Amino acid sequence: MKLLFPKNATLVIPDVIDDVEIPSMDFREYYYTATVDDEYREWHKLMRHFPNDSSSQWGMWVHTFNKLVPEEKYFDSHPEYFSFYGGKRQPAQLCLSNNEVFEILVKNLETEMQIKPNAKYWSVSQNDNYGFCQCEKCSAIDSVEGCHSGSIIRFVNKVAAMFPDKIISTLAYQYSRSATKITKPSNNVNIMFCSIECDRSKPIASDKSAGSFAYDFENWSSLTTNILIWDYVVQFSNYVSPFPNLNVLQSNIQFFHSNGVRDIFEQGSSGNWSDFGEMKAYLISALLWNPYINVDSLCTDFANGFYGKAGKALMQYHYALEKNLDNANVMLDIYGNPVSPVKTHGFRMRTWMSINSI
Repeated sequence: MKLLFPKNATLVIPDVIDDVEIPSMDFREYYYTATVDDEYREWHKLMRHFPNDSSSQWGMWVHTFNKLVPEEKYFDSHPEYFSFYGGKRQPAQLCLSNNEVFEILVKNLETEMQIKPNAKYWSVSQNDNYGFCQCEKCSAIDSVEGCHSGSIIRFVNKVAAMFPDKIISTLAYQYSRSATKITKPSNNVNIMFCSIECDRSKPIASDKSAGSFAYDFENWSSLTTNILIWDYVVQFSNYVSPFPNLNVLQSNIQFFHSNGVRDIFEQGSSGNWSDFGEMKAYLISALLWNPYINVDSLCTDFANGFYGKAGKALMQYHYALEKNLDNANVMLDIYGNPVSPVKTHGFRMRTWMSINSI
């Protein structure tokens, strides 16, 4: 769907313009229906990471182990290049303590860089599964570092040393989310920290207990400021299901910003319609520019302008969802579903009653 914007035949520009704005975030990107439109994205000064986009500074973007050391090319002849788990070698992840793996990956990465020489960021990161290597050498490294990211960070630091004029990005994601105890990421290593497990009903900073997302994030931020946050802001199992997370978007971005983060990617529903997707896209773009804006005022203004006469009622509806979610004290999960609230202490009935009282 093409979004339409008003156009004027003439534009009058004042003789003197003295207006300087400096965004709080350097890298600002999110997926929502609105951002599919080039004009919308340019108006809100948003970035894109797609390696095939001429404006992108990224040469490769996440889950690149298999691309850099393809299983179809190497596994049959060299199973030792791949992770050992379940009692055998499997092509799920790489064996990062194997020196030949390092040499092959560096060579293949250099070839990729020659294709896009102006790209600054290159991802050397785990595949999207839990099959990390448990061989004797990799396990020894992880044991010393106190986490499964230990073997990753040591490996990626070696790669980064080969390309000092580039930034090598890697994931802190699922099994690799915890920060290393000994080895610090090199200055040209970027940590892409992913909030996939978080409860979206509460601000991330509300739980800093050991093992929590906020706990792991603060540990990483004590090691480096070169962190890109990959946050998730929709329910992936059903995009149009009610997902009342407006009240945590600002507090989460403020939490990241206060800990030195200047790069954020918010994963929404991409080109698909989703719950309050237009409003959330508008709000997120504003928060990535300035995390300390007045959210209530911004949302009210957007609702009245975009939804027209229905704006007030729709905001009341959303506030009712938030209130009942809070009263139900249940997790708002990005992999939840519309059925789960039926079983959560009358959440569904209270929301229905609140909506019908508007």
